[in-house]
Parts: sequence; structure tokens; C-alpha cells
Amino acid sequence: MKNQIRFKTTLWLVMILCCSSLVMAATPGHLDASLNTVLAPNDGVSAIVLQADGRVVIAGRFAQADGLVRHHFARLNANGSVDASFNVPGGLNEINSGVRVLKLQADQKIIVGGIFTTIGGATRQALARLNPNGSVDPSFNAGDIFNVVSDLVIQADGKLVAVGVGADGQAKVARLNADGSVDSSFFQGLTSFGTFQAVALQADGKILVGGVFFYNVNGTNYNSLARLNANGSFDESFTIKTTSIFQTFVTKIFPQPDGRLFVSGDFETINNIERHSFARLNQDGSVDASFVPQTTGAEIILGLAVQSNGRVIIGGVNFSAVAGFPRGNLARLLPDGSLDTSFKNGTGVGGRVDALVLRANGKLLIGGEFADYNRTPRTGLAQINTSGATAYDSDNDGLADVAVFRPTNGTWYAAQSAAGFRATQFGASGDLIAPGDYDGDGHMDTAVFRPSTGYWYLLNSSNGSFRSAQFGQAGDVPATGDYDGDGKTDIALYRQSTNTFYLLQSSDNSFRFQQWGASGDLPVAGDYDGDSKADFAIFRPASGAFYLLLSADGSVRGQQFGQSGDRPVAGDYDGDGKTDLAVYRPSTGEWYILNSADNSVRGLAWGTNGDVPSAGDYDGDGYWDVAIFRPSTGAFYLLRSTDNALSAQPFGTLGDVPVASAY
Repeated sequence: MKNQIRFKTTLWLVMILCCSSLVMAATPGHLDASLNTVLAPNDGVSAIVLQADGRVVIAGRFAQADGLVRHHFARLNANGSVDASFNVPGGLNEINSGVRVLKLQADQKIIVGGIFTTIGGATRQALARLNPNGSVDPSFNAGDIFNVVSDLVIQADGKLVAVGVGADGQAKVARLNADGSVDSSFFQGLTSFGTFQAVALQADGKILVGGVFFYNVNGTNYNSLARLNANGSFDESFTIKTTSIFQTFVTKIFPQPDGRLFVSGDFETINNIERHSFARLNQDGSVDASFVPQTTGAEIILGLAVQSNGRVIIGGVNFSAVAGFPRGNLARLLPDGSLDTSFKNGTGVGGRVDALVLRANGKLLIGGEFADYNRTPRTGLAQINTSGATAYDSDNDGLADVAVFRPTNGTWYAAQSAAGFRATQFGASGDLIAPGDYDGDGHMDTAVFRPSTGYWYLLNSSNGSFRSAQFGQAGDVPATGDYDGDGKTDIALYRQSTNTFYLLQSSDNSFRFQQWGASGDLPVAGDYDGDSKADFAIFRPASGAFYLLLSADGSVRGQQFGQSGDRPVAGDYDGDGKTDLAVYRPSTGEWYILNSADNSVRGLAWGTNGDVPSAGDYDGDGYWDVAIFRPSTGAFYLLRSTDNALSAQPFGTLGDVPVASAY
């Protein structure tokens, strides 16, 4: 009996010291530090357009980018560096000029709309076309029909529809031929006080326009949003009323493939139904009752991006929270309009958001007038992760779940914050747990590594499928993370006998290895440089030091932080999208955290001897919470970062391994 008790105790200690990696895929809403195009203070980006080759053209109020002279326009390579082959000499010459919209033609020429009379040294009023190298295209000239172009779309036949303010100071919509001349087949008689600010094409060729305007057609009033037939005449089957014309405007229109459309701006009601600044409409203009956004009305929504999974990202100005969660001028909504709490941006955007564009890899480009993103300096342009999973979140609500693994019966138990209690039998005595988002669906997958055979066993949450892979040997320690930046956790381990990381990249199933560390070191993989890839990293218990091999530039970082006997508990405690160095001191129950955002050190007492650190973002605010599991009582004790309140939750029993434990 004594030998049996000794065996169980030893097994539990091994599980605590060797289980569970720290890093899953990149967290949605976190800054992607790999793109950092430097603009001058107070500069801004008002328009963004993507090229098929991954390069990005930006326009706004700036005179340099990454130290190179670039007036109002720049083209960036995929990594954010300035493309030297593109330049618009002199940019826009007027003090009060600006770019409102950029559109890319099939031939890679760029249509520019805004407020200007000269561009690149050529006379052009409000509308121009640039060649792929940035020079002004002399074959395109729209004359002076517009004073301001706020938005435009390019039709399949190469013609373009532009909206804004005409030369007469009235709201104007016009269709232009490929050379910029007016298309006489398009009805040009629609004028109104105010301005058109948005235009979009439906699949059937009809045209949606939004802004600040008022029309009366055959006794029916149209304001702020209307639909035109393909020839420019009013489509009277689309009737909509927003709040009083003097209190409302529409800034963005996004048609969906099923005929419904998103509209954003500044309004309180649509067709007498309460909708604050954002709504989805049916094909006839009626409000879609199945989509109820949790916006408040204080917001002005200026940017809009729709993901392929139906989630919608909104950006703008004048909002700091959505549904009670901090969301500084940027938020993601679920397909029903409720807040997506898994998209965590901390303090959000420190200023106004004007443009949102999704790249082919799913990452989000943000343009506007701001100085930081979640307290990390970024002037006018930032790139954000939209995929990945919150660490230790098994029900995809953006909150880490209180959970344990019971080695005696190979069962995972979770108190899911949204889906309730869950028990999953998966594993056997001696297995090391290795949770992660292996299938990229945003849920934590159940996974174990079996040292006795070198096999991994994974249970995919996306479809319930089971898979196994032989990768490793006795003595290896799981060190999983998203090393290739594809939004999925990679199978990875650390071999302490050779001080080497071994991994299988999920993006291409290729094998990689990296020698890093010394005898006795512990793996602490994490995204320490914010490039959305896990870095090879170890903690040296003998000296209390971290050693990092950063994936962004291959640089090495050594940091003394801790002392002999400390346990590494690295995580994103300051919400800046980077893993912070942190240790837990079992002898005193103290935590020490080195915030990557400002290099400040934070220390606090939370726990007692025998407790197991189990940090994670349990309250969904984007900041990891200090937490411990107390085996002697079978309870978790959490210190929520939102309000510094204690949360105690009985869950588990002696011998259980907390899923969120670092080792």
C-alpha cells in the first residue's frame, strides 16, 4: 500500500512538472507585431487596398514611411516594409486634401478618390488613376464633375460608380467609363443636399448608396440609404427610413452573397426598429431580426470587415466598450450580432479607425488616426490576428475554463464558462496532457502524449475525429505551440537529454528541430516577440533565467528573472499580444511578472506552498489572470484582472492535474 501511494504521488508530481504547454495559436484580437510600418507622430492612414501579390497600398496623411519620403501614398511589402518601386511624387499638394478611397483594377492600376485638385504633379479633381508604379495615368481624367469622392466601386465591365459631392455642392452619384468620361447611359439627375458617403454593388447589378441625403420619389421619402437600378434610376421596391436626416448618416454598405446587407454609420433606428449604428437588412430593406448587434448608439462605425465564417469586425470612433466588455473603437460580432468575446483587443485602438481590410491570410489591417493599439505604439496602421484560440478555452467563448485531468481514470473534467460541465475520457495513466487548438477551430482540443510509446493522441473539437501520431520517446516533454503561424497548434516536444526541440508543422507537415538549452532546462514556448509564432524558449531552474530564440528575427534574448526553485508561468498578463516572462515561487506563494509592454515588474502574493499555478484569461478581458489550483481542497482560486476580485471555485480533487498548469 505504501508503495502504491508513493507511486501515485510521484506520478502526480511528474504530471505537474511536465504537462501542458503554455501556448496555443495566436489569440484573435491581439496585435501582430511582425508588421510595424513606422509613420511620424500624428500621421494617419485613411484608405487601404490589397494587391493579389500580398503587397498593400496605403494612403493618408503622412510624408514618410519607415524613414523614406512618401507623400500621402506608399506601397508596402507583405512584411510591412516600404516598396521602393512605388511612389507618387509630391502626393497631394493641397493642405486640406485627403484620400477617402482606393480601389484596384484588374490591370493593377489604382483608382484614387478623395479631396484634391492635384496628385503626383498632375491636375486631377477628386478622382485619379495611378499606374502600378505610382505615376498618374494620363489616359484617365474625370474632369471636374466631383468636388469630393467619398467612395467608389468598379463594375465587372471596367466602368466605375463614384459617389460624393458634385461640382455644384450637392450629393452626387455618377458612372464613369474606363477613361474617366461620364457614362451617358447612367441617369445623372439625382442630386440632393448633403453627400453620398458609401456605394456598393449587388450581384444583380443594382447599386446601393448611403450617406447624408434626402429624396422624394413619387411621394416616398428616401434618406441616408437607397438602392438604384443598374441604369441609375431609383429602385422604389427598396424603402427604408432611418432616424431624422439631420441626426443620421450611413458610412459603409456591405452586401452579402444571400442578398442581405450590412450597413454602418451613425443612427439609432431603421424602419422604426432600434439599431445603433450597425444593422443587417433583408433584400427589401427591412431589418433582419435575426441579427441584433450589441452596440449602444454612442459609436460611429466607419470601418467594416466581414469574415468568411460570418463574424463581423467593426471599427470607428466614440466607443470604448461593447456589451460591457472593453473594446476601444474595434470589436468583432458573432453571426447573430452579439459580441464575440474570443476577439480580445484589451484597450483597443487609441484613436479613430477609418479602414478595415482582411488579408488573404485572415489577418486584419487597421488604418486610421491613432497612436497605439492596446498600449503598444502603432501610428495609423496596425495588423491584428483574427484566428486562433484563447488558451485553455474548450467552448470557444473567449474565456479560459477551469479544468483538470485525472490520471487515475484518464478523464478530463471541465467547468466550461459557456457550455457547463463536461467530462471526456481520453488518456491513460502515465500520459502527459498537451491541450491546444490542433484543428484551428478556436476550441481547445483534448490531447495527450504517451512517453512509454512516443505516441500522441488527439481528439479534434471541430468534428470529434480522433488521430494519432508517433513522435517522441520516453523522457520527452510536450512543448506545443503555433510555430509556423498558421493558426493551429503544432505537435512539438522538448528532449531534455539532448536539449532539443522537435516539432511537426501543421501547415505542411514538415519536420523541424532546434537545439536550445542545457541539462535541466524546461521548455517555455511562447510568442515573446508578437509575430504570431511560438518562439523556442527555455527556463533554467538552477539559475532562474529565461533564454529565448525569437522567430521574428532569429535574435537571442537572455533574461535573469527568478531564482532557483521558481516555476515558470509565462503568459500574456498585460494584454499586448506578447508572452510575458513570469515565475511562481512555491515556497512563498508569490508571483513575479515582467510586463513586455513597458518592462515593468509586478509582484503579488497568490497561493501557498503546495498550490499549483494555473494562469489563464478566465474573465475574457484579454489579460491573463493569476490563478492557482489547491490540490489539498480541490479548488481553484482566481484573481480576475478586470476588477482584482477573488473568484473561488471548488473543482477537482487531490491527484488531479490542472489543465492550465505550466508544467
